[in-house]
Amino acid sequence: MKPDIIVIGSGAAGAPAAWLLSEKGFNVLLIEAGEDFESSELPTSSIDWELKSEGQFNYVAAERNNIGDYPVDDSKSPIAVCNFNAVGGSSILYSAHFPRFLRSDLEIFSKEGVGNDWLIKYDELLPFYEMNEKMISLAGKIGDKFYPELNKIYNPEVKLGVAGKILSEGFKKMNWHWWPSYSAINTNMDLEGRLKCHSLGPCNSGCPTGAKATTKNTYISYGLKKKVKLLKKTTVKKILLNNKKVIGVEIVNHKLKIEKIFCNNVILAAGAIGSPRILLNSFLDIQKKNLIFKSDLIGKNLMMHPYGYAEGYFAENIHSENGPQGNMLYSLEFYRQSENVDFKLGFMMHAIRGDGPINTINRLFKSKKIIYGKEIYKQFLKNYGHYIGITIICEDLPNLNNKLVLDFNNPDKFGIPGVKIFYKLSDNTKKMMSYGITKAREVLKMSGAQKTTGFGPIKNTGWHLYGTICMGNDPEKSVVNSLGKVHNLEGLYVVDSSIFASSSCVNPANTIQAVSLYLTNKIIEKLK
Repeated sequence: MKPDIIVIGSGAAGAPAAWLLSEKGFNVLLIEAGEDFESSELPTSSIDWELKSEGQFNYVAAERNNIGDYPVDDSKSPIAVCNFNAVGGSSILYSAHFPRFLRSDLEIFSKEGVGNDWLIKYDELLPFYEMNEKMISLAGKIGDKFYPELNKIYNPEVKLGVAGKILSEGFKKMNWHWWPSYSAINTNMDLEGRLKCHSLGPCNSGCPTGAKATTKNTYISYGLKKKVKLLKKTTVKKILLNNKKVIGVEIVNHKLKIEKIFCNNVILAAGAIGSPRILLNSFLDIQKKNLIFKSDLIGKNLMMHPYGYAEGYFAENIHSENGPQGNMLYSLEFYRQSENVDFKLGFMMHAIRGDGPINTINRLFKSKKIIYGKEIYKQFLKNYGHYIGITIICEDLPNLNNKLVLDFNNPDKFGIPGVKIFYKLSDNTKKMMSYGITKAREVLKMSGAQKTTGFGPIKNTGWHLYGTICMGNDPEKSVVNSLGKVHNLEGLYVVDSSIFASSSCVNPANTIQAVSLYLTNKIIEKLK
């Protein structure tokens, strides 16, 4: 059966889009380049999970070569591109820290005089945040002053644990804002296909119990019961166009079989790296024929979340390794500055629980805090469970020089060009990060840490990627309009974080999914 609409990518943006379309009666073909991993295949289903996380489940794109992966050269960036190509996308390996963007994030030019305002209003997004949070059974606690509209929670917050309670006392002594993490984690009781969280800890290596909400165990699971057909291990070579109209896609599977699927409407949701790669490759023929299409903005204005890091060592064992690693507490005290600083915007402090044993050993060895020999176990136990980390998640701004381009010298196994990343930290970010690390060390000391350290940026943290297919009303200054429709082309839409006009300083998964639902709803209204 010919699909009504094709959705490319099954991650945070594609899966919600496919589900909502199926709910409204559309026949949907959901195409995913990666494979479908069973729970038993995830690293955390076995005792050697840390070793397995370095290979097939490595979240650094340049260090993997799975089915569905394509070459990413990020040697020209201090931050590595991190993602995961599989059924469920990067939600398979994300930490499930799940705050919303804040209202002023969508109005940073109007309010701060920098960056760009969104064409989407915050009040328009609210019902789709609520729809998404119900789908994933949001865990958390109502009452954070930064989220006055958030009034419905489906799971109790992830427990702070010993380490979290100690750190929260430090924030209280500093009289700084803090709040228990909002999490896409089932903390209360078993749900359909999702067990209650057992606090295994390393959510970033996959959740074998399904307690962590992924798009696979929520949107895709429900969509497949409706009118969604999933085509996995299938790469979209290019979008097919005829006279400025979409007529389908050209695909190739892992057995190198090429075919064309015809359809009048295509939604791109392959992320801020994958979506512009597909667009750029699709428009090569158009450019050669000198047809009128403005594509020189595609791939530009790449934004990330540069991370700083501070760590505190505590004399007593505070069992910081227990519980979901990225879900303890956060602080928006420095979301905007109350004192005079020499940078714009701000950052979130995101508390991180301790590492697993192998990562702990490696880190201690590199810092010369442990020596291999007969004392190694004693030295290890003196450190394991004794550390709390705080990441400084810096808000980024769009810059035309931060970009990705097609890498014709580094194609994938199908002959499709890979991508090359060009990214530099702005002076604004460097100042913000330095300031944030200092503040994080202060609160760790106030919490009782005997020693603190700090550094940044952290290399392997490029999870949060935005802005490479900019949204705007003017076709000369943007790629898509307020519906996510590519200017001057009928039937081609983009609904992922590549259309974001700003980056905020909070984890984006909740907002990516809410924006996808919002835009998909607009597309449904247009198609009907």
